[in-house]
Amino acid sequence: MIITSFRAIALEAASFSGARALRLDVLVTPFGIDPAEATRDDEKAHHFGLFDREECLAVLLLCPREQGILQMRQVAVRPTSQRKGLGRKLVMLSEEWAINLGYQLIWANIRKSAEPFYRGLDYQLGTETYELVGLPHRRAEKQLVTGLGRLP
Repeated sequence: MIITSFRAIALEAASFSGARALRLDVLVTPFGIDPAEATRDDEKAHHFGLFDREECLAVLLLCPREQGILQMRQVAVRPTSQRKGLGRKLVMLSEEWAINLGYQLIWANIRKSAEPFYRGLDYQLGTETYELVGLPHRRAEKQLVTGLGRLP
């Protein structure tokens, strides 16, 4: 059993470099994505992670876009910690944080391979498939407060 703590990660925190390295190792380097492009939102994003002591096991970014709307980006779980519910736990705790601050909607560009994960968290999937970073994606969104659905 992995014991985890949920934390916001400040850019100047010691844990930031480990969380960033996890994102790059899982989501950027294997796909040949430019690290500068992948980290473009770092300064304006809210960073969250699940930690076992000081080791970052899972990370995601929530980027404010429009009033009351966040884009979830770069959800990554350390490969040795995958399939243990950490990604689900991290997304749910991040949603709770967003609700507490009055955000109403979270959306994400998700890889086709991640569709079952997001469906299991009650995200609605758009009908259009498009390519990002050379992989098929769809838009997923979740209303945190009713009345803001934006899918076609």
